[in-house]
Amino acid sequence: MRKIANLIICFLVFIGFSSAQNLIDNYDYSAKIKNDKPRPIRYNAFGVSDPTNQIMIGGNHVSFRKMGFGLSWRAGAKFIDESYSKSGDVAYANISNASASPFKFTGNKSLSYAYTVMPGFAFAVTKKIPLFLGAGIIRQRQLEEYEGLSGKGWSMNPDETKFNFNFTAQTFIPLGNTVVLNFGYDQLPQSIFIGITISHKYNFIDIDEW
Repeated sequence: MRKIANLIICFLVFIGFSSAQNLIDNYDYSAKIKNDKPRPIRYNAFGVSDPTNQIMIGGNHVSFRKMGFGLSWRAGAKFIDESYSKSGDVAYANISNASASPFKFTGNKSLSYAYTVMPGFAFAVTKKIPLFLGAGIIRQRQLEEYEGLSGKGWSMNPDETKFNFNFTAQTFIPLGNTVVLNFGYDQLPQSIFIGITISHKYNFIDIDEW
């Protein structure tokens, strides 16, 4: 229940942030005096990816004309959960170092991904549809299963906690004047990301001036 509650809270925060960002952009576009430089299109999408039950929550944000920049980020649901974000259900050292420990490792291992940030470039495939390519690093943790008197659990191996290279490829497809679908590929954990954004009414105002 705690994991579900955390996911719901994160989703509500993301929706609130997206709405606030669109209001800011809306005000910014309507208040400015038109100048000679066409305004870029901006998409701020939030969504999830689910590679074999390891949910990653995150977003993709781009600003482009013919070309532009963007940022992609993710946070793992296991990392959001308090027990996994520290050392697991039971500390690794308590299992491996104690001679009379009631716990023992079963040999099963699982990779957990904590967070990643990937800046990159956006290229206009059409005037409203960009391709975003980003690269960065991801925090990777190895969880090892143990068995004790009360059952099985997972513990994080600190020696296998490290940063790895990560890559993403994303695109944004308008479904109308307001709703924009974001989907793409994440290298680690390997998955398909699906997100959505609400585009404000001034987003395409200078699209014919590129």
